[in-house]
Amino acid sequence: MLWQILKVKSDSVLNVHDYLSENDIEVYTPFETKYLRTSKQQRKKRVRISYVEPLFKGYLIIKVEGNTNKLAELIAKNANIYGFIMHNDAPYCLSLNAIDDLKEIYPTGYKTSKHSKKNRQKKYKPDVFKQYSPGELVQFKTGSMAGLQLSVQSQVDNNLILMLNILGTPRKVETAIENIKSVT
Repeated sequence: MLWQILKVKSDSVLNVHDYLSENDIEVYTPFETKYLRTSKQQRKKRVRISYVEPLFKGYLIIKVEGNTNKLAELIAKNANIYGFIMHNDAPYCLSLNAIDDLKEIYPTGYKTSKHSKKNRQKKYKPDVFKQYSPGELVQFKTGSMAGLQLSVQSQVDNNLILMLNILGTPRKVETAIENIKSVT
């Protein structure tokens, strides 16, 4: 089992990821979720649009196992794939430690699109988040503040406004609901 790096057209990273995943090639693509507001109307409503952006634009990390003929055919068929990153006339192999470190920081990686061939018949349902009431105690799931208890002040769309006490001084903190869990 080897992890190798594919160079792909930078604006087609996620499409190539879907293409390889649909053809049973294991692909790991660390990504960042970014948010934007696109118009004055959306600012008034406090609507944020989220999108996924690959951490390494123009590159995919794939697991190469056994017979590589199928992989070579898939690469040849797709014009958005330029080929492997080479080192001394052979594809460069990432160390398992490097992959483990990446997976520790970006554990999930990108999942195949909801619009892929396998999922086209399914209807898209937006995420439904739990409703929190003011005064309810919550805590962060991960990160440097994991386990820290905060009280909910209000909820705006998919964001929570929380009250954090720092050295006896209350501070407001805003975060996405998916980063929070209830205190049990």
